[in-house]
Amino acid sequence: MVACRLGSTECLAKGALWSSLVDTLMPGALLRFLSSERIVAGGAQVFGQMHRGSKVSVETAPGARRVHLEGPPHLSPPLFVRCFPAVILAALDVGGAKEPRAALLSTTPTRATYEVTWT
Repeated sequence: MVACRLGSTECLAKGALWSSLVDTLMPGALLRFLSSERIVAGGAQVFGQMHRGSKVSVETAPGARRVHLEGPPHLSPPLFVRCFPAVILAALDVGGAKEPRAALLSTTPTRATYEVTWT
């Protein structure tokens, strides 16, 4: 389960919510036809369209992907910033990624950076 990997009860609820939302918006069967790389890149585009003022970009780093959540100062509440890895993990889990991991690396009032890996 996505939230158990995060080790936090506040992220448990958020992870369950986003897992359900991802499964509703993009049925799991459809996600299973996409590579994990395409799920992360496509998810960034969809997120930006659904959340005006926010932008999610993906950069390739050695052995991982860096996901950047950007927007005006304090647009994303701290709880959302901390639990955003649950969003990424929900999509990767539904898509069948092996051993997905996502962690918050850094945060400022206008940007949060996450590291995402899978095998």
